[in-house]
Amino acid sequence: MQPRAKRQRATRLTKSEQMARVRSQGTDPELKLRRALWGLGFRYRLRQSLPGTPDLTFPARRLAVFVDGCFWHGCPDHYVAPVVNAAFWEAKLARNQNRDRTVDAVLQASGWQSLRLWEHEVNQHPGLAVARVADALAALGSATNDHATSWTSPPMTRAPASLDGPEAPERRFL
Repeated sequence: MQPRAKRQRATRLTKSEQMARVRSQGTDPELKLRRALWGLGFRYRLRQSLPGTPDLTFPARRLAVFVDGCFWHGCPDHYVAPVVNAAFWEAKLARNQNRDRTVDAVLQASGWQSLRLWEHEVNQHPGLAVARVADALAALGSATNDHATSWTSPPMTRAPASLDGPEAPERRFL
């Protein structure tokens, strides 16, 4: 019997290395939303060159969808301000929120509608997030060869299990 090889201890990452690993695209909530929309037949573009670089765009309807991280954009439900270097993070959050408002205004001025979803909305209630996107598309009118032209939000029905997962409790559309 061979002796077991010693496991090397994971080295502790510096804060800079940790922050460098934070992704701006292809995040879990974004992928979850994309898979759900694609599975229902919605077709979209990724990271179209528009102000703010939206996560998803629907060019025929001129809808830009952003999946905002709770920490980076200051979710009113989940944001917890860091204790260390608090002044820096307060200013950083203010800049991010101002940029979000500016991007929304620029998009609207150029004829685009923006829809912002919190990462916790997509993670906890993907069916509701998909319904918000579909409702926004329906409200923006019809376009040729677009699946969403015939989609209507079901009133007070259970979210499909495939979107919320088998372990999720019963959820209802609002």
